[in-house]
Amino acid sequence: MDSSPTPVPRTNPSWPLFAEAGADLVGEAIDGRYRVLARLARGGMAHVFLAKDLTRRCHVTLKILHRTGPESRRRFEVEAEVLSNIQHPHLVRPIAFGHTPDAQPYIALEYLEGETLSHRLARGPLPWREVAEFGAQIAGALHALHSAGVIHRDVKPETS
Repeated sequence: MDSSPTPVPRTNPSWPLFAEAGADLVGEAIDGRYRVLARLARGGMAHVFLAKDLTRRCHVTLKILHRTGPESRRRFEVEAEVLSNIQHPHLVRPIAFGHTPDAQPYIALEYLEGETLSHRLARGPLPWREVAEFGAQIAGALHALHSAGVIHRDVKPETS
């Protein structure tokens, strides 16, 4: 696979559609640094994609704001800033913050391979020790966020 970035021109017709309808960005390059490989999810505020960081040569998660109001944008940008100052073993680390060609903010986050809690639960009930371990990890991460003044707003098995 060619690892050289292909810049996305500002006139790319898919970008205006993205903010409104969540157009698929698979194959696109963002900031000449991230090649979008797959869509992972659509959250309450943002679309989440798997991407390749062409500079660091590793996978990242790109979280791109899909709401366009000033309050959503402000909250998203505050999230990026606050996350960059929190270190916790059960929170993903931000790598970079930027804007798409149509000025939608994004956060590039470390990509963690594995299954979500939702997928794990689909395989059957969890032993109580695993429940306690997962609960403690989630509570610790939420405590770190709350201590920094952040309210997560979207905790669910699909994202845990």
